[in-house]
Amino acid sequence: MMHLLIKPIFLFAKRKVIIVTGNYAEDTAQAIFCVLKSLKFKISKLAFYPSLKIALNIIKSKILIIALKPEEIESVVKNIPLGQIETIVVNPLGNIPPEDVVLAGEKIKRDKILQLLKKLSPQNFLVLNYDDETAREIDEFVNMKDITFGFDKGADLRASDVTLDKEGTNFKLNFEGKVIPVWLYHLFGKKHIYAALAVFGVTYNLNINFLEAAKALKNYRPLAGEGQIIQGIKHTLILDDSKNATSYSMIEALLALKEIGRDSRKIAVLGDVIGIGKYSPEAHETIGEYAAECADILFTVGPRAKFIAQGAKQKGFSDENIFSFDTSYQTKLKVQEIIQEGDIILVDGSKEMNMREIVEEIKEIPGR
Repeated sequence: MMHLLIKPIFLFAKRKVIIVTGNYAEDTAQAIFCVLKSLKFKISKLAFYPSLKIALNIIKSKILIIALKPEEIESVVKNIPLGQIETIVVNPLGNIPPEDVVLAGEKIKRDKILQLLKKLSPQNFLVLNYDDETAREIDEFVNMKDITFGFDKGADLRASDVTLDKEGTNFKLNFEGKVIPVWLYHLFGKKHIYAALAVFGVTYNLNINFLEAAKALKNYRPLAGEGQIIQGIKHTLILDDSKNATSYSMIEALLALKEIGRDSRKIAVLGDVIGIGKYSPEAHETIGEYAAECADILFTVGPRAKFIAQGAKQKGFSDENIFSFDTSYQTKLKVQEIIQEGDIILVDGSKEMNMREIVEEIKEIPGR
């Protein structure tokens, strides 16, 4: 549906286009959308709005933001006049830190992006993730204005002094000798910090004051299940990362569970991570080793996740505190039964495992 809407939309009026690609593209597009909308820009997200009613709102907009996988770029962008593409945001193309088994795939993604960039003018603006070497290398192949973002000291827009508590994430933005505090309310995870840094890259090109952009980031609300801190039943707190998972993102979520609310009991509810390939048992066992360090009670969902339980046991995690189930439906009932006031519960797993069902079971609903 999105592809069919593109050509008619561009027949009506010229508009600026911001393309976001790489990992976390939808979250980053959402962050940019929330910030620019709160700053009174007429902006719409083409990728998320297939309905005719919303399409009419898009036609009235001055800026369109499109989140694309690298492999989608060629088929979608051919319908967009190149002169209307103003900014391209390239997020990490692989895991950080990298995993050697996916390096070939990262370079394929890079080449897909380069096919577009080489057609653009030097006046187009590129916002590049600096921490991912494959993404960073893009700058060597094109002649465009750019700004980089990341945690590495070489990044133009650098995040430092990250802290996490029950209210969300706080970090410092370092740019040209200036330091600006940034708050991401009720959010956790590196992907949201990357999204915020990309926002500053886009607003830099639009000549928006960084203090205004930082204030507007308070309005950033990602898609459901993407690293949100929400209230649970029985006065608990849920780290909701239930939409999808990679082995690295699940380890990162476990480390967040460990850091937040240090005096609280921690419960990790972890489903299969699908798509790892032949390294799946070893990867799940490694997740289990982290779970042993970060959680007091462990739930696993699915056949692969049983290797998480095995990895935790190998690190000395008590068998009495491990509960393994085949489905999210079976799991949610036991989780609901066992949680108690003050607990912090991480829910994470691949989208195929329907971990969202567990969140829906234990999240607080006003009036329930």
